[in-house]
Amino acid sequence: MKKEFKQLIGFTLFNFVDKGLGFGLPLLVLFLFEDQGIYNQIEYIMSFALILVPFIDGGFRNYLFFGYKEADADREIFVIESEAVFNRLFLNYLILSILLFIGFRFLGSAEQQIVIGLACVRVLFVLLTTYKSILYRFKDQPSKVFYWTLSANVIGMATLALVYMYENRLQSVDFFMGQCLVLVFFVLVVFRKPLFANFKISKAFIIKSLNYAWPLMLNAMIVALINNFGKIYAYHELQEIEMFELTFLLRIGMIIQLAHISSAAFFSKRLYLATTIEENRGAILAYFAVLGTGVIISLTAYAVLVSGFIDFVPLSIHINHITLLIYYLVWCVSAYFELYLNKHNKNIYIPFISVFSILLYSLTFVLVPINLFSIQLAMMVSAIGGLLMVASIIFKFKLLK
Repeated sequence: MKKEFKQLIGFTLFNFVDKGLGFGLPLLVLFLFEDQGIYNQIEYIMSFALILVPFIDGGFRNYLFFGYKEADADREIFVIESEAVFNRLFLNYLILSILLFIGFRFLGSAEQQIVIGLACVRVLFVLLTTYKSILYRFKDQPSKVFYWTLSANVIGMATLALVYMYENRLQSVDFFMGQCLVLVFFVLVVFRKPLFANFKISKAFIIKSLNYAWPLMLNAMIVALINNFGKIYAYHELQEIEMFELTFLLRIGMIIQLAHISSAAFFSKRLYLATTIEENRGAILAYFAVLGTGVIISLTAYAVLVSGFIDFVPLSIHINHITLLIYYLVWCVSAYFELYLNKHNKNIYIPFISVFSILLYSLTFVLVPINLFSIQLAMMVSAIGGLLMVASIIFKFKLLK
């Protein structure tokens, strides 16, 4: 366990560096260029993409660990087959993205073309890195995913620095340059050593994914909507400073989410293969240790960045801001224990959790007029309701094993 915990710490540190760069890039836009408009557009594009990802993914990533567990003696074949199917899906989505970009060139405005084009880039990048993280987890090499993600973040940071030094006028496409180049590299690698599943294999794999993961897809869509509706609404309906405040606070809260993702991803294989609660006890304790560290770092970052000592963050400390940090903490705990529903194939209950959460989210706007505070409040209330539902299902069916 000590060796595994050391590996977790190493993985978590790498993940914090990687995600820290991803977290910091939009803030670097503010620091270097002091352009809230571009910052808001970047956040808007990423929010739009995250709403699309669960639908486009089709349950593929949710099915992989369950399929790996069920494959038993044929797990190596399952991994190869999953890679071939992913390459086929990725190629199809790449072609569709190019066609959409060309279509908006003639049918939409210049801004719509930029948003759609960069949202497609973001969707493809998220699909790629999510699959790679699972693939390397199967091979007990989880840190290898950072070859892809760190490359994109380092290139992105270098691009921002070069634009600042030589042009001092940023475009949204500059921010996504690292992700674009990583996608190009992946396409070149895939076509150099092609491994594509045929239609029959792809169809069978996708049907299994949908049968297993459709409740998870619905849940992911609702979670993405709750996470990102506020930013999209604020971009179109609220003042620029309000949009900035919401997106900035959500970005601070992402530190807690990063801690959750690191620990949950590291122990996901062990969780799925464990047969007793004793085998998971150490992982659960380690998860909460890492999550608690994320909370402390998040609160510290919030206090420093919103204290007034940094000019490019025109906000002040307010008690209302805590609602979003509570939202992230509760959501992460709920998401971790939801893995036990996935493990025991109790996914049929997940839509009930999702519907209950979205009902609480919507009810908040019925009781409180929609504004910046009600968006924050609705997110917190929906997360608490979701956690209560997950806990009740786990204890009802005794799934902690």
